[in-house]
Amino acid sequence: MNAIAATFLCMTQFVMGPIMDLFGRRIPIVLGLLIAGLMINLVTFGHEVYPTLLIMITVLSMAAAPTECAPLINDYVMPKSFGTA
Repeated sequence: MNAIAATFLCMTQFVMGPIMDLFGRRIPIVLGLLIAGLMINLVTFGHEVYPTLLIMITVLSMAAAPTECAPLINDYVMPKSFGTA
């Protein structure tokens, strides 16, 4: 079950770069966290492992992808220190 969720997480990270370039970082991160929170709450209602929990965990991993691949380091580094070791 974790292998399928990890596969979808890797595929989602390739898609999140262009989406963040198009919409910025805030909207995908907030939507991802809202969907992840919804899936975490819905997992408690899933009684069958297959397909209910499998689908919910896969959607949860895809929703968490924006928070894992967002380039937030640019917000914390001073522009004058770019290019220096």
